[in-house]
Amino acid sequence: VPLLPEGPKKPCQLNSDGGVAIDGMLAESAPDAEELCAKVNEANSCDWCHSTQADHDRGVPGTSVPDALKKFTGPDDGNPQGWNRTRRCDQDQMPRCQLCEGIGGMAYGDPNDDIIITPCEIVANASEVDPKTVAKPLYPKQFTIKRKDGKQGGYSDTLIGWKTDPFCFGFFPQNDSTKPMCYRSE
Repeated sequence: VPLLPEGPKKPCQLNSDGGVAIDGMLAESAPDAEELCAKVNEANSCDWCHSTQADHDRGVPGTSVPDALKKFTGPDDGNPQGWNRTRRCDQDQMPRCQLCEGIGGMAYGDPNDDIIITPCEIVANASEVDPKTVAKPLYPKQFTIKRKDGKQGGYSDTLIGWKTDPFCFGFFPQNDSTKPMCYRSE
């Protein structure tokens, strides 16, 4: 996952025509621009994933995902694509996401069916599990993924961002789906 640029986070501000400017550059022009700025300016946003492990370990604010039970504003961008709850269920969405909701998969287009859903099978509900028998997950600080044949590689990802040109040559991943999107497997 690429890191965000070093330096202070640029503020999101409303400009004179009601659009949104980030660091003086026009980013959005919408009637709900004020709400957009409120989301972008949250202490926790892109930084959840795009920050160093060292910052996370030191407890730097904004480098850990917030407790979803304390947020009641989802879905964050209103789900303008109308995706179902299997493809997308935000952590702060009401009603709360249930087992096998929001699992997503390999998306390749905006229509709800343009995705290969990740398989999911419910084996138990939380009330059916003794927490003392569940091992705490240990995530490595560094890891390498190898293919089945033992060679390097084997990891792929799909970058998803606003469509800025007809062929999706240039786009940057976004944390909302308010515009037509580009999907590029890497």
